Amino acid sequence: SGDAGVPLAAALAGLARLDDGGVGRLLGVLRSLEPPGRWAAWQRRALVDDVAGWRAGTVAAVARGGAGAGSTAEELVAAVDRWLAPRRSAFVDLVGLVERLEAVSRREAGEGRGVDMVALASIAVRRLPT
Repeated sequence: SGDAGVPLAAALAGLARLDDGGVGRLLGVLRSLEPPGRWAAWQRRALVDDVAGWRAGTVAAVARGGAGAGSTAEELVAAVDRWLAPRRSAFVDLVGLVERLEAVSRREAGEGRGVDMVALASIAVRRLPT
């Protein structure tokens, strides 16, 4: 169980539900970027850490929020779904940005454009809904 007192299985299920909404794909793209230079690589790593912290914090906040969050995996997934519902358009936008990141990443692989990729990834991370 984590800081919110959420059983591990429930927390993992809640994280997986967020990942299904586009966050997992964003993390995958961030982890695959190979920006040139140590500063850009450091920024990419910071973005991965930011998204990981956002995921954990969001699931903990949903679990603490009551409103039927419950302590089983099924109850927490349902609570995450309720949290996601009014934010669906933000996640559609997020997936659109991730798709652009993926396309640019494939197109520009090996061209030394990793700094641009990190900048675009920063925009995606800043658009994570709260």
